[in-house]
Amino acid sequence: MSYAIQRSDIKFLDARGSEAKLLQDADSVVIQFRGSKADQFGKAKPVLPCTCRGVLVNHHKSLGAKSDSLLCRVDVEVNLQVRDVIKETQSAAALAGQNPENVGSHSLRSGGATALFKAGFDSLAVKLFERWKSDAVERHTRISGQLTSRMASAMLAKSALQLS
Repeated sequence: MSYAIQRSDIKFLDARGSEAKLLQDADSVVIQFRGSKADQFGKAKPVLPCTCRGVLVNHHKSLGAKSDSLLCRVDVEVNLQVRDVIKETQSAAALAGQNPENVGSHSLRSGGATALFKAGFDSLAVKLFERWKSDAVERHTRISGQLTSRMASAMLAKSALQLS
């Protein structure tokens, strides 16, 4: 099976959330990633700047390509390799001043879940926002020592005697 973005998978929305008629009216862009772990419920969310996607789609149209033809292709013949994802992720980490050895391909999903949890969102909110279909989000969330200390302090502040 081929997982690829077709031109028809990209929708430009105006500020009201309706499909924009002109590219300059686009406020956001929605990309449907079919068969993606990141969109297990098939509900596309706005991602990436409109201008770069607009250029890509306009170029695709100028070539006379059909709307259901592929913008890019990843399948058994053309594979996106995990090592390439890791290399790019580690490069971005190094540019951000982080140790690239601490970053892997799974860091993207678990890191997002962890950041939301640390920001105070409960596991259900994280699960829905990150579009996790199962409770696997709970296995991928990391708790730092700083958060553990904060949780322990909050727990001690509300002792069993105070709750009665």
